[in-house]
Amino acid sequence: MKTKNIFSAIVGTILSTSLFAQGITLTSELTSPACYGEFTGSISVTPVGGTGPYSYFWSTRDNSATAYGLSAGEYIVIVVDANGNSVTETFQLTQPAPVTIEGIVTKVSTWGGNNGSIDLTVTGLTPTYSVDWATLNGSGLTQGQLDQTGLSAGQYVVTIVTEGNCVNKKQFTVTQKAPIFFNPNVVNEVGTGGTQTPAQNTTNE
Repeated sequence: MKTKNIFSAIVGTILSTSLFAQGITLTSELTSPACYGEFTGSISVTPVGGTGPYSYFWSTRDNSATAYGLSAGEYIVIVVDANGNSVTETFQLTQPAPVTIEGIVTKVSTWGGNNGSIDLTVTGLTPTYSVDWATLNGSGLTQGQLDQTGLSAGQYVVTIVTEGNCVNKKQFTVTQKAPIFFNPNVVNEVGTGGTQTPAQNTTNE
């Protein structure tokens, strides 16, 4: 709030002394953030006309000809020359749409099997992108494609890199059906003249 008040005071003072730029114009170079949510944008201005040296008053509190580390949004700069003449300009930086990664995971139907799958839904993809999958304890990956089939149980991470070298990651867990265990408490009485008690299997889901 204090920064806003200081900037507003500067604007008010300059406008009261010089409502219109006295022969000063600005050329500018804008660099918008390459990826969503980044603070990599910049705006550089060069005064044309007027009398140097020049003073710079940015809405970001920068006081040089270039403002760095900017996110997408609106920015204002006031440039004042040595005679008190000023020019004010507003700039808008944009950013790409966010990339979201969601997936439907199908568990492995048998213990130790490999029929698990991950079906991805990705929004915000650029015309060109790369896909890389990794796993520490699973198997069955096919590189270069979004959806995966024939997976064993394990942890899987997909990395999607879009234009601008924007890296987006998501982790998925493929589970499997629990194994079937033999119940040692059940005894088979065979060949002793007794009746046979069938062995029993238990399954832990």
